[in-house]
Amino acid sequence: MEYIAYTVIGIEDVAIKEIEELTKAKAKLILPGRLLFSTDEKKINELIYVTKSLTKICLFLSRFTFKSIDDIENELKKIKFPIKGTFAARCTRKGDHAFDSHEIEVLIGNTAPKHYKVNLEKPDTLICANIEDNNCIISIELTRKELQKRDYRIKAHVQSVNPCVAYAMIRLANWKKEETLLDPFCKDGIIAIEAALYASNIPRGFFSNDGKIESIDKKIKRDELKVFAYDALMPNVRSTEINAKLASVNKQITFSRTELDWLETKFKKDSVDKIVTAVPSVKDEKEMGKTYKEFFYQAEYIMKKKGIIVAAIHHPEIFKEFAKGFKLLKERKITIGEYSYCVLSFEKK
Repeated sequence: MEYIAYTVIGIEDVAIKEIEELTKAKAKLILPGRLLFSTDEKKINELIYVTKSLTKICLFLSRFTFKSIDDIENELKKIKFPIKGTFAARCTRKGDHAFDSHEIEVLIGNTAPKHYKVNLEKPDTLICANIEDNNCIISIELTRKELQKRDYRIKAHVQSVNPCVAYAMIRLANWKKEETLLDPFCKDGIIAIEAALYASNIPRGFFSNDGKIESIDKKIKRDELKVFAYDALMPNVRSTEINAKLASVNKQITFSRTELDWLETKFKKDSVDKIVTAVPSVKDEKEMGKTYKEFFYQAEYIMKKKGIIVAAIHHPEIFKEFAKGFKLLKERKITIGEYSYCVLSFEKK
């Protein structure tokens, strides 16, 4: 069967790799943030339970381009909707159209077989129309709960990154569990926690009430890790500790209230393998430059040769100016709705 998986725009390559690791399926990018692949029902249920990079998974029904709402109606008439019980339709749109989302939802309702009942509140089957410009994807949603949400994350920081992005950053750093990983601006701990969960084979669904998959839970192994969650602000450290405890990885992470310019006293020279972090956004350009300069000064001292930095940053051009002693490997734009920032990867020379 064919499925459509949604992820954050900018991390599609990481999501494709995760899908292949978990299902052996080759996923392909069909639109930004949308991946198409084939697998069986057992594998898709396991993917939903484990995935850390995907935001939604649906049963794929149709994909087409259109010029008018009449074209959409004609394409909908070709689809055999696998409805079970009651149903409802939802439409998400991006772009300028001569119709609104509600019109498409009504159109789907009118196109579906008449003997099925509509239940707008709690439908058994949710038919989704995802429209971007003149592209339309029709699917059946399999994940009513947003997969990007983390049940352990009760303390969230406004400048923290999306959990899927945090996981992707760890994978982009090519971090291995025997290596040292530092987040010097931990905020709510999302990066350190996702690293510990990944290293321990703890699935995303382990903390939800959606049902357990025992064969997957048996693979959980909590090894001792060298993951460090530091921050200059004690409230951030406390938030990280609380979230990590709820994620059951607090014993695998070292927490500390540490100022950026004290990192060289915490780590030996050339001892850190990876730094993965979301650099704080500062409005004052002078203060921003001071922070960026200190960050790379400390990184140059504590990191091993060929050590990797993966940083989420709102001012990439200014940040790159201070990356003396580091080679830029890749720059990517992360987009969530109308919000965007960059993730930069560096290697120590």
